[in-house]
Amino acid sequence: MPFDQPMFALLSALAIGLLIGVERGFAQRDVGEGQRIAGLRTYALLGLLGGMVGVLSLAGGAAVIVAGIVAVTAIIVAAYVMGFRMADADMDVGITSAVASLTTFVLAMLAGRGNLELAGAGAVMTVLLLGLKPELHGSLQRISRDELKGVFKLLVLSVVLLPVLPDQNYGPWGTLNPRAIWWLVVLIAALSFAGYVAVRAFGPTRGILATGLFGGLASSTALTVHFARLSRRGSDIAPILSGGVLLASTSMSLRTLVIVAAVDWRLLPALLPPLVVMGLIGVTSALWLARRDPGATTAQVSALSSPVAITPALVLGLILAVILVATAAAREWFGATGVLAIAMISGISNIDAIAVSMSQMAAPNGPQALAAAGIIAATTTNSVAKIIMARVIGGPELARYAGPPLVLTALVGAIATVLLLRGVLPVDFT
Repeated sequence: MPFDQPMFALLSALAIGLLIGVERGFAQRDVGEGQRIAGLRTYALLGLLGGMVGVLSLAGGAAVIVAGIVAVTAIIVAAYVMGFRMADADMDVGITSAVASLTTFVLAMLAGRGNLELAGAGAVMTVLLLGLKPELHGSLQRISRDELKGVFKLLVLSVVLLPVLPDQNYGPWGTLNPRAIWWLVVLIAALSFAGYVAVRAFGPTRGILATGLFGGLASSTALTVHFARLSRRGSDIAPILSGGVLLASTSMSLRTLVIVAAVDWRLLPALLPPLVVMGLIGVTSALWLARRDPGATTAQVSALSSPVAITPALVLGLILAVILVATAAAREWFGATGVLAIAMISGISNIDAIAVSMSQMAAPNGPQALAAAGIIAATTTNSVAKIIMARVIGGPELARYAGPPLVLTALVGAIATVLLLRGVLPVDFT
C-alpha cells in the first residue's frame, strides 16, 4: 500500500464501524444507557482498532492479525460474562451483537490492509442481515415444513449429486451423459421451484391468472388438468380458468426457451418467432377473458403440492434418458420422420424432455432445422392435448373459452414446423 493511503484505510475502517454501530444503535434505541453490551461508540472504536491492526499487519505479518483477533475476542467474551452477571429483564445479551462486534473488527481489518471493496461489501451485507431481522424471522413463521424440505432437496440434487456424476458419454450412440442429464434435471427442478414460490408470493386469492402464469413454470399440463376439474364446480368461473390455462401454456413456452438456451442457444433465433407468436395469442386471449370476468376467484387453485420432490426428479431423469436414446434411434433408423414422431408423442405430456433431446441433437453440428421443428411440433401437440383435456375433463364451457386460442396456437405451431422443415425459416445462425 502506498504511503499516502493508510490514513484513507483507517477512515474507511472507522466508517465501517460507524455504519454497523448505527444499525445496532437504532435496533436497540429503546434500551437504556449502560444496558447494552456495545453501542455506537464501541462499534466505531472496534472499526478503528481493526483498521490499525490491518495497517500494522502489512509490516508485522500474520502474527499481528492473530493477536488482534484473540484480543478482541477476549474483550467481547469478558463483556458478555459481565453482562450475564448483571443482566436484568431489559438487557440485551444475545449473541448477535457479539458476532456483529467481531465481524466489525474483521471487516475493518480488511479495510486497513487495503481490501476496501471487499470490506465495504461485507459491511453492507452485515447491515442488511442485521436490519432485516423482522422480515427474516417472519419468513420462518410463514414457510411450511414441506417448503423447507423442498429447498433442502433442491440442494441435494444440485450440490451433492451433480458433482459426483461422471461427465462422459455412455450408451447407444453415445447419447447418455449422466452429469449433463442431471444438470438439466436440476434446471427443471429449479424452474418448478421458482414457479411454486411465485404462486405462494401472489397467493391464489390474488387471481387465477397469476396462478396460471407462474404455476405453468412448474407444470402447465398438471395445472390444466387441475383448472379443468375446478371448472366443473360452476360455469361462471370457466372464462377466468380458461385464461389461467392459456397463461400456463405461455409460461411453458418461456420455460422451453430457458431450457434450450441452457443446452444450445443457437436454436433460439429459430424458436423465438413461433413461440413468441404462440405466447402472444395466449396472453391476449387471457387478458380478454379476464375482462369478461375480472372479479372471479376461487380457493386452492394451485396445482402444486410440493415445491421439489426427489422421486419426480428421478423419474424425470429417466424420461430424459429414454427420450435421448429414442430420439437418436429414430434419427438413425427412420430419419427426420422418426424424430418428429417421437417429438410429437412426447409433447403430449412433457415438453422438457423433448426440448433437451432436440437441443442436444443440434449441438454442436447437428440438424438445427430438424431440432427446432421437433421442439415446435412437441409444443403443437401439447396444445392439442390441452384442448382435449379442457373438453373431456373440464366440460363444454371450458372448451368453449380455452379451445379457440389453443387451436390457433396449434395452427401457428404446425405452420412453423412445416416452414422449418422446408427451409423457409432460416436456422443456421452459427
